[in-house]
Amino acid sequence: MIRVKQDGPAGCHPAPQYRPDAAKGRYTQILTVALTCRVGFALPDATLNTPHDQATIPAAAPRPRQWPWALLVVLILAASIGGYIALQVFKPTPSIKPLVRQTPIVRVTELQARSGGLPVIGSGLIEPRRQVTLAAEVQARVIQISENLVTGGKFEQDEVLLMLDPAPFEAALAQATADTQSAKAALALAEQSIKRTRNLIAQGFLSRQTLDERVANRDQARAALARATAIENQRGIDLARTTITAPFSGRVLSESVSVGDTAQPGRELARLFDDTVLEVAISLTGKDMSLIDDPWGLAKHEGATPAVIQVTHGEQIYEWDAQVDRVEAAIDNTTRTFNIVVRPSAPGQPGRPIDGNTRAGPPLLVGMYATARIAGRDLGRYYLLPRRALRNNDQVWIATAEQTVAIVAAEVLTEIDDQVAVKLALENINALGAITSDLKVVTPGMQIRAAGTNADTGASTLPGPEASAPLRARPL
Repeated sequence: MIRVKQDGPAGCHPAPQYRPDAAKGRYTQILTVALTCRVGFALPDATLNTPHDQATIPAAAPRPRQWPWALLVVLILAASIGGYIALQVFKPTPSIKPLVRQTPIVRVTELQARSGGLPVIGSGLIEPRRQVTLAAEVQARVIQISENLVTGGKFEQDEVLLMLDPAPFEAALAQATADTQSAKAALALAEQSIKRTRNLIAQGFLSRQTLDERVANRDQARAALARATAIENQRGIDLARTTITAPFSGRVLSESVSVGDTAQPGRELARLFDDTVLEVAISLTGKDMSLIDDPWGLAKHEGATPAVIQVTHGEQIYEWDAQVDRVEAAIDNTTRTFNIVVRPSAPGQPGRPIDGNTRAGPPLLVGMYATARIAGRDLGRYYLLPRRALRNNDQVWIATAEQTVAIVAAEVLTEIDDQVAVKLALENINALGAITSDLKVVTPGMQIRAAGTNADTGASTLPGPEASAPLRARPL
């Protein structure tokens, strides 16, 4: 038996009661009620198969009218579509401009060509070749000091610089002299005794043993005389050491003694140096050494390698002629560099100004910081460039007259301050200059615009045959 739920949602008609005579259309009845309650609309009348069904199910209540809202939605959609079409039709057409390729603007420095020898430059301190420490050899009181024994004082060879009290040593020498005279008298007596003993032995009055004893006494007297003589000589030497003289001509580097002080053997009284022979030791790498023609002096040629020593004094640069004196025997274990010694020819003479002024310069003084420029061997043609023009330590970007870039391999010869000396192969390049600007990407043949040749940027501090400019070498 089929039962239909009578109470349904709001707006639905109650389901009809089961009747035996309505079994024929029960399935149609159930379907109609379900669609009416759940879906919201009723089936057409044609779905009711029997008049009994049509009479049993009451008609559905009329639904409210929906078409005004649907019409409003349609109008809004139509307006939106129409507005979009109008914007697309009436929008302005953008102007199309051709793509302009940006050419980088670069700064170019002038290529300064040089030929011949490339100077090798290094720096160091002026030092004396001969330097001694003045000290007393005996203990005595200082009674006199030379007026030249002051810091910076100049003295001559064998000049008396210091006097010690000689009285104790004179007394000791006098005593030693007396001992020597006594020893000489004892020796003379022993010699005479031997002669008399031999005569008495010949006459048979004395035995041979007596002669042997007299000979032994004579030998002891000789030894005593020798000892007394040595003591006398030592006392004379001690007396001579009370007068301290200069071992060579030179100047006083420092002094630390006054009259009345007691000089002790070995204690430093002053430091002296020979101002006629000064030198400066500079450190050079193996690459720099290769630029010098025979620095060890192994080849047979006349004269040493010429050089120039320069010192800055009072914002002026002065120079002295010099030459390579020697190369030290060992390589520095820390820096792995060579120490080459340059010796000026006349260090005591005033320096020669290199900027043309007539003001006299100072002499070379110990402790001055000097720059040595050594003449290098002939390297042919090379170029001076600012350090920033060197790329990857072995390339240079060249700006050509056609406003393009040429990448050229560079052989670095030396580097000083912010400049480098390089060899470039520019035979087939119409070079305008070296590019110093930084570019992110560079390719051979790339178009550029040169902002102009900057000759000041590449100003030379490496004098060559065509120039002579001040040198300020970086410390090595």
